[in-house]
Amino acid sequence: EIEEPLRRFLSGELRLALLRLLDQVLDDPGLELYAALYELSDQEIIGRLILMHGRAHIVLANGSDKSGDGNADARAQLEAANVDVHDRLLYSKGLGHNKFAVVVRRQNRQAIRVWTGSTNWTPTGLCTQLNNGIQFDNAEIAALFLGQWERLAGAGSSFPALLVSANAESPRKV
Repeated sequence: EIEEPLRRFLSGELRLALLRLLDQVLDDPGLELYAALYELSDQEIIGRLILMHGRAHIVLANGSDKSGDGNADARAQLEAANVDVHDRLLYSKGLGHNKFAVVVRRQNRQAIRVWTGSTNWTPTGLCTQLNNGIQFDNAEIAALFLGQWERLAGAGSSFPALLVSANAESPRKV
């Protein structure tokens, strides 16, 4: 694990912005987080997802491991903490390369903001690689991502026609 001062220095604003997003959900019991992730191993991030308990909903792929589960440790930690985890274990069938999180109001299940970009939620993704992230505080854009989360969760470890046809509709106008 990266030593804390070095981690802070290497991560810059990207890590801090993602932590702020997660903290917004943690601090407001009226919010939930829906994320679809390719790689998840950063303990600072996993710790926050665990604190969300039933308010975190994660579609978790197997990462770059084509024969196993590169996210096995994170998956086990989240499941042990009763985080809602949906497996997307594609192996050599394809790439579950999603990297987004949607903040949703629990009361009416309204998507209010979304975070996306090239960043894997790993120590290297957050702290040593040149990655990007963008947050849209726009309900219409967030709703598009929530719809994609629902299709991914429903797809499990396959590529059903609904998922494939919805991907072919892009780009969408908001």
